[in-house]
Amino acid sequence: MPLPVVYGALALPSIVAFVVRALVAHAIMRTITALGMTIISFVAIDAAMNQIITYLNRALGAVSGEAQQVASMMGFFDCVNIVMSAYVAAVGIRQIRGAYNRIVFGQSK
Repeated sequence: MPLPVVYGALALPSIVAFVVRALVAHAIMRTITALGMTIISFVAIDAAMNQIITYLNRALGAVSGEAQQVASMMGFFDCVNIVMSAYVAAVGIRQIRGAYNRIVFGQSK
């Protein structure tokens, strides 16, 4: 009698649907968590760099106007901004790599 095959065929779609739903939900949660941590880290690093730039600007406020003009003409302030932005970008890239490793279960090879 082929009744076990019929019952198995009736139960198979629900089992497959349950497994797929569980795997997709888990993958979505891992992705959201990894990207959320990356965004939070980037915002914190960007805020820290802004604090450093503000500190440098305040420290340079005690310098005479002529020295500030010379530093501005030499591009000192632009240089500081470029270097700080590069640090933020480098840390952001490392965070994204870490997020990728967390998304794919640590298997980035």
